[in-house]
Formats: sequence, C-alpha cells, structure tokens
Amino acid sequence: MIQENAQPGHVITQIKARDADSGKAGEIRYYLANRNPDFIGSLIGVNERTGEVFIKGELDRETSDK
Repeated sequence: MIQENAQPGHVITQIKARDADSGKAGEIRYYLANRNPDFIGSLIGVNERTGEVFIKGELDRETSDK
C-alpha cells in the first residue's frame, strides 16, 4: 500500500528482469504502459534503467476520481 502522504521521488518498488543475451541485445529498459497514461504518468514514474518505480506527483484521493 502506498501512503497518501508519500512525497514525490519516493521509491515504491523496483522491477527486475533478466535477459540471456549479451551486449545491446541484452539491455533492458523499463516503462509503464496503461490505458490512461496522462493520469498515471503524472503520478507514477519508472527509471528506465534501474526499474525503480517512484512517485512523481502529489497523491490526493480527494482531488481525483480516477
């Protein structure tokens, strides 16, 4: 559970993946895919290299119905 008072930059979790390929073919990039990218993208981000999922914006249930 994510606390509503969590500050932007707070890391929620880290995604990890492995690829048996080496070199460029073995590089992994992380991103968020969602049907509502404008909403989710304003609140949650992911570091494309480390896989850290973090808070980007203020979490306030009272100001959002999404």
